[in-house]
Amino acid sequence: MENFLKAFRDGISIKKKVFQDGIEYWEENSKYSGGFAKIFGLVNPKLTLRQIPWLNSKQKPPAVAYREAVAQVLEKTMPDAAIVILLDEHARLPDPENPYLQSKALLLMAGIPVQGIRASTLGQSRYSLQYTLQNLSVALYAKMNGLPWTVDHDLTISDELVIGIGNCELSGSRFFERQRFVGITTVFRGDGNYLLGNLSQECSYSEYPNILKTSTVSILQDIKRRNGWQAGDTVRLVFHAARPFKNLDVADIVAQCVAEVGEEQNIEFAFLTVSHEHPFTLLDNSQQGIVMKDGAKKGQLAPQRGIIVQLGRYTRLLCTNTSLSWRSLLPASNPVTIYYSELIAELLARLRNIRDWSPALLNIKLRASKWFL
Repeated sequence: MENFLKAFRDGISIKKKVFQDGIEYWEENSKYSGGFAKIFGLVNPKLTLRQIPWLNSKQKPPAVAYREAVAQVLEKTMPDAAIVILLDEHARLPDPENPYLQSKALLLMAGIPVQGIRASTLGQSRYSLQYTLQNLSVALYAKMNGLPWTVDHDLTISDELVIGIGNCELSGSRFFERQRFVGITTVFRGDGNYLLGNLSQECSYSEYPNILKTSTVSILQDIKRRNGWQAGDTVRLVFHAARPFKNLDVADIVAQCVAEVGEEQNIEFAFLTVSHEHPFTLLDNSQQGIVMKDGAKKGQLAPQRGIIVQLGRYTRLLCTNTSLSWRSLLPASNPVTIYYSELIAELLARLRNIRDWSPALLNIKLRASKWFL
């Protein structure tokens, strides 16, 4: 663990043999040579180790030992972030007995973002470790309210915001009317910078439309105050949703909220349903594809990203793909407006199984944090 944290903070060195002009020499070939401090311009970050007594005594269930150790740390200090190391077998324990979830619940309620790591990760080869550390550093920096990167985007005079609308199904009931939901809203600037997130109160399916409207109006009013919208300003709001509720027009509810909050502004409003499955197929006969090493063609007839096809007076089909997120350098299959909501929903459903867990502080201390990455 000490070696792992040192590599995380200071970087790791991987040399590659190079021949040039008949001369053999070694050059740095590590993807993580700078380390967390240098990459993100941090001045002497302090990493403090806390041992878990269970590893020596084994007299307590691991979840209890972890929770007690975290509580003792919080009595003395409030760190900017926490890294929780788990034995692989503990990571697979049921949610109520899972030491990671127990630790995460307690730390989140104290306003501290958490990063979990399995013990098997610590023993990776240096080659594999460089990529693991890349992903870890990006996610942890974002959780600490850092800004790893944004999209190269020409800023406009008008305020441009992209808002993700998602939900979490909590109870798992077979009866739809008894199902419990939490609305999830994530707000981004036009360049992809995450601004804030909001969780609605828990509600039934029949209550969801009113809760969604109340939550959306609240967050739009918050953004209006934060950004200082003035009478006559032009504001562009783009909402993303993954899948519509049965017999519920989410786009219509959102449009009503926009009209209510922005009656003094000139609101340019769009609602996008983001889906990998839909009844449309778009082909481009001019796209011949590219030839792979094995002779096969890839991308034949696939339209270019950014192609827009008009389906109706106010509807369009947009062809695109996605990749960037702050969880990893690896591509994501959904835009962050949808992907982040999915991550939040997964964690909320699991944390609900932890005794004394309360998500209330997620809308207060961690509202601008990417705690879910």
